[in-house]
Amino acid sequence: MVQYAFTPWRDRRELLAVRRQFYPDLVEGRRSVSSGHGHDHGHGQAMPRQSVRHQDAQQSAVARVSVWMQRGHCPHMVESTALLVAAALSDAADSPAMASYAVRAAYAAAFSRFVTGLLDGQQDRARKLSMYSLARAIGLPAAFVELRHQATHESLPSLARLRAAARRALLWIWQYYWMQLGPVGTAADAAAADAAKAAPDDEPSPQDRSADRACREAVLRYVDETVAAGPDAARTTLADPDHTDRDTLDRYVQTWGRARVLAVLSAVSPTDSDKGSHSRVLRCIRLSQVVLQQPRKRSEEQKQTADNVNLVQGRQALDSADADEQDRVDDVMALDSQPEHDPEAPASRPQWARYEGDWKPKPIGVV
Repeated sequence: MVQYAFTPWRDRRELLAVRRQFYPDLVEGRRSVSSGHGHDHGHGQAMPRQSVRHQDAQQSAVARVSVWMQRGHCPHMVESTALLVAAALSDAADSPAMASYAVRAAYAAAFSRFVTGLLDGQQDRARKLSMYSLARAIGLPAAFVELRHQATHESLPSLARLRAAARRALLWIWQYYWMQLGPVGTAADAAAADAAKAAPDDEPSPQDRSADRACREAVLRYVDETVAAGPDAARTTLADPDHTDRDTLDRYVQTWGRARVLAVLSAVSPTDSDKGSHSRVLRCIRLSQVVLQQPRKRSEEQKQTADNVNLVQGRQALDSADADEQDRVDDVMALDSQPEHDPEAPASRPQWARYEGDWKPKPIGVV
């Protein structure tokens, strides 16, 4: 009997493209696999610096794996790779808002989920084994189990230790899962490389950038004008939106598209230095709600118009059927009102005649 395996990716080429995006150095042969196991140099430093192109590719791979997780049937190793790479990307962002504790928490959550999910999948229901026994059976370093226990039940490990553990975990996942998909440099891997280069790294065209700039200027100008006009002019509710807002937003959507208008409205954020920024953000939120509601209202109006047309057509059909039925009734009544002319029976052949002669009864059944 044929057994089907459901996968969240479209084909094998898409999976290999994600592998190339996660491990660009290992796939392209610029780094040996054993470099992370022999000695972890730079324990106190962040993950090795990569080019902006590779970071964008890894970010695209993380986003694609998140879509796979929503579809279901995503392997745990793929999910763990995405979580560890996402933590490393947040560590390399150098954002002042990203505190050290937040980076440690991201590393700890990704690492704990990686170890726990991997070992729970190896557990035997009939005979429970310890995590150290399961780790020894599949070749997982015991230090991973110890670090998982510390991150779960004790205080968070240091950032340097978490960075080194994440680097070692990614290399272990490469050997345990990704490298088993096939050798690097095959025709399928080359096709995956072409697919990975084509989609995520394309920059927007000059026409798209010009349209984005024009849409942003027009939408923000309208928002600022309505906010400056006062609270009465800026008041827009979902129950009774202003017709001016509807007409203006419909014109913007027809010119630049619904997604671009919503992106401009959602990009507005409040600032502490500007007291009027909160009114501006509130105005953008209400306008976004109006834009999101417009297609539904338009479809309801179109449906109501179609229902009205169907109702008129139905009434016309009923009227026509009633007229035809009335014509048939009139014809029948006209025929009933005419006198019947029964032809006279000929005298030689009366309808009834007296039997002449002796009558002899015959028993039933006798011929």
